[in-house]
Amino acid sequence: MRYGIYLPNQGAFADVGVLVELAHAAEAAGWDGFFIWDELLPLYAHNEAVRATLGESHDAADAMVALTAVAAATERIRFGSLVTAVARLRPEALLARRRRSTNCQVVG
Repeated sequence: MRYGIYLPNQGAFADVGVLVELAHAAEAAGWDGFFIWDELLPLYAHNEAVRATLGESHDAADAMVALTAVAAATERIRFGSLVTAVARLRPEALLARRRRSTNCQVVG
């Protein structure tokens, strides 16, 4: 049996650097997989526990940008998004989201 971690890419986890650190730590701890959401729009928390984890920020990191950074930082862990609905991805929105995620990663 293999074990993986499934994390959001929103709120407190919207920072690509945080996701990279978590993926690297998961790999070092022996986890087999690292998976994230693929949401372009923030999901609104339905209960206090989720709201406490994600925080009040409505930011969301682009899943493909985040997974590219995870790939560069890890060696053996499997990674991916659990659902990618390609039909809903508008090219102009996708490009804008990736540019913003990449800029946040570069600037810091």
